[in-house]
Amino acid sequence: MKWTMRVAVAVLLVGLSATVLLSAANGGKLKVVTPGMILQMMVFGQKAAIPANKEASLPPGEYKPAGIELYAREADNKGNPVLWKLTSSGPYGKLATISVAEGQTTEVEGGEPITVKASCSIQAQGATKSVYVGLAYIGKSGEMYSPAVYRGTMRAPAPQLQFSDESGKVLNTASFEYG
Repeated sequence: MKWTMRVAVAVLLVGLSATVLLSAANGGKLKVVTPGMILQMMVFGQKAAIPANKEASLPPGEYKPAGIELYAREADNKGNPVLWKLTSSGPYGKLATISVAEGQTTEVEGGEPITVKASCSIQAQGATKSVYVGLAYIGKSGEMYSPAVYRGTMRAPAPQLQFSDESGKVLNTASFEYG
């Protein structure tokens, strides 16, 4: 199979990242259909960023994500735009392997709705008992996002947690800690 390829590389020196856009004479296409999602793939040894609603021409084969970024915009209380970001470095759920077939367009979908799952464990050391609660953000294709959420360029404050009894009385409050 003869491949004709044009490679345009845009290098952002600040972030030292590269975007590789590929165009092949024969092959398939990959399209990210989730608004605000950027899928990073390893293609020909280079990290290629495929943004939402863009098609990338690729040779037929199976590809594995190198990362996912999920963005959402909203206005703050003064009407100024704020950008939120979640990132994933795996596991990727149903997106762990993405197949591209010749002459076909493979659509990739993830992100919303995001399911927040909590895990809980109790550890005892002598008379002291500690409760550990973890968070997992899981996208619609089973991809797992980091619990570190970014609002603009800053990490958003850790979520708050309340412990209540059966009647609803708050027994204790706490904050999650990153790390």
